[in-house]
Amino acid sequence: MSIGKRKISYLLIAIGLIALFLGSMPGHADSDTYEVESISVKAVVDRSYQVQVTEDLEMMFYTAGDTITRTIPLWVDNQRFEVDQISGDGVEIDPVWKRDEVILTIKKSQGEFSGSEKFRLDYVIRGSQDQEADSDPFYLSVIAPDWNTYINHADFTIELPTRVLPEMVAVDAFIGSVASRDTMRIAVEGNRVMGETQYFLVPGEAVSIGIQLPEGTFSEAKVMRTFYEATEHWAYGVTLGALLMAIGWWFWSKEKRKEAILRMDPPLNASPAEISYLFSKEVETRDFSILLLEWANRGWIHLYPNFSGLGGKEGAVITLERRPSQETAAYELRFFNLLFDEYGNGHRIRLEDLRGRFARHFDEVKTHLRAEYGMGTHAFYKNHQTKDAIGLTFFASLPIFFFWIRVTLENVHGWIGVILSLFLMVVQLIAIRWVEIGDRGSKRILGFLCLGLLAFLSFYLGRIFGFLMAFGSAGLIIYLIKRSEEKTVYGIERIRQYQGYRKFLRDAEKEELLALIQHAPDLFYYGLPYAERLGVLNEWKKPFKEIFLLPPIWYHGEESNQFSIEEFTREILSFLAFFEEVLDSDDVI
Repeated sequence: MSIGKRKISYLLIAIGLIALFLGSMPGHADSDTYEVESISVKAVVDRSYQVQVTEDLEMMFYTAGDTITRTIPLWVDNQRFEVDQISGDGVEIDPVWKRDEVILTIKKSQGEFSGSEKFRLDYVIRGSQDQEADSDPFYLSVIAPDWNTYINHADFTIELPTRVLPEMVAVDAFIGSVASRDTMRIAVEGNRVMGETQYFLVPGEAVSIGIQLPEGTFSEAKVMRTFYEATEHWAYGVTLGALLMAIGWWFWSKEKRKEAILRMDPPLNASPAEISYLFSKEVETRDFSILLLEWANRGWIHLYPNFSGLGGKEGAVITLERRPSQETAAYELRFFNLLFDEYGNGHRIRLEDLRGRFARHFDEVKTHLRAEYGMGTHAFYKNHQTKDAIGLTFFASLPIFFFWIRVTLENVHGWIGVILSLFLMVVQLIAIRWVEIGDRGSKRILGFLCLGLLAFLSFYLGRIFGFLMAFGSAGLIIYLIKRSEEKTVYGIERIRQYQGYRKFLRDAEKEELLALIQHAPDLFYYGLPYAERLGVLNEWKKPFKEIFLLPPIWYHGEESNQFSIEEFTREILSFLAFFEEVLDSDDVI
């Protein structure tokens, strides 16, 4: 097979698949099979809006056929109808009820349709009582738009339960959604309205009649609702309820997960340097200066402020007591080694020696801190928002899914909608489980692609309301995502623990602290760096002013012989401020 022929076959296959998916395409194929010579419609209307309809049809078949299809609309000019008691004279009828129409498959009692054929259809239409106060409008579809062939002649007679005037009668002729020519010639006699065509009707041309009858004409009629309409508020309620539950669950879970867990010690493997990054995703210079207090409490270093002694500030020194283990956080090890090995002599470092020199390393150690708490199983923040646009489209699929369920019982397209909606939701659930790989852009594209497929489905099947529900849900979920918590479950749990510890540091009473000091004499010093980073230093040191404390062994200040908590904290904070000054300084000494 040549390349050209192969391409043509591929094209034909593609066209065939498209035709299979889209169903029958518009055309006038039936006009080559048969024509309608005449349709004569007789309708008798009573006060309960029950219409006894008889249709006499005469048709010419150019090609023998087994069946023909006739559609009776159930929705005419915003008026709802029901059809039953369908029968035929000389034919067998198989009706299929849809939401907006009844499709009749008509077979000949014996043999096939061929040549000139005449038969009769009888059925009863029930209309719904109108809610307007000044009139009872009556509607009837004389020629339904489904005839896919030429109709050479049509006439109708409608017998009403009350007299009418010509100005009460209006005839609408249209092809698709476009009004067509003035097809019918109308006559009114007492309570009868008659009409007949002036021209032949082309395939797809439809004619309906509307009569504004006096109020009370259909006094015995009832308001009619279909399954679709009866469940309309139910579907709205389910959709709205699902969205409100999503909002409520989001607000509740966001606050519930952050409730403090009361504790009297920091979280496991805590470091005061992590607190600022945990709560604000920011890294500050104080996050590194506060490590000096933590290292001193661990027994790694001693601090010599020496502000008013020999050398003043220039004499401020940190000495090494022992080196940290290799299990220590990477950013702490890097910071520690820079201080003592890069700028110190391996045993001590004079703070003034860091001025103008350490700044070139500062961004590096900040990056190390972010990496420590920004990646891995113990990350505080999510690396990728894997559930953003994909989760959005899943939530958006729920209302459209409910919508298709309502359509299912009355329209075969509903099954298509349900199946495709379920398929799309499964795809989205799989995507939500997508591991933390790839960039957010690809996940976002996938999510909106799914939403786009739902849009296409809605437009193609003519159910724009379903797409609007999905689109509205999408907008709400986008808003929730923008406001949602970026922290991981581990990060949220860490915050709860720190909030509980902060509550202890802030609210601890003197009697409680006295009991704890019996087992932990250095309690104040261990809590000091955390109290400073959690913003409760004044509350933490207040009860200790009335408790006798010895200075810590790592502190070598000017008031070691006449120690006070107030002077100690003032001098320590001044020492940390000077340390931060030299770290940030760009001036070369």
